[in-house]
Amino acid sequence: MLPAAYTHLSLRFLQAARRACANIRLREWDRATQGEEGGWTYHAKGVWVHFPEGKGVGPSATVIGSSNYTSRSYGLDLEVGALVVTDDVGLMRKWRREEERLRAWTRELQEKELEGKERRAGWRVRVAMWIVNIVGGAL
Repeated sequence: MLPAAYTHLSLRFLQAARRACANIRLREWDRATQGEEGGWTYHAKGVWVHFPEGKGVGPSATVIGSSNYTSRSYGLDLEVGALVVTDDVGLMRKWRREEERLRAWTRELQEKELEGKERRAGWRVRVAMWIVNIVGGAL
């Protein structure tokens, strides 16, 4: 149920970003999964912000620490994160290399793929997510 919930939330996120005219890309790990030949799993969340002032050198901002961006994480869990903003060209280049290494194993997701029959979350998942939304941080 959890992978389908992530798919459902990813679709909702992309739809909201499109409505806000945001230039946001969502990428998904594109290696075989654990249990398949040569497969393994990887769990990462990251935010790299490219400001126009960066002139293509690399990201100008990133979050370090916990990358859990939920109300529960901020309200109930003992997690910490910091937004780091820089104009240091050397640091921006290092962040770009880190981002490129991670991207090499991912592919960009499109709304159409998440809405397709193979990926669409079933009614049970959507009901469960509705309940989670109502209960909120209590979960």
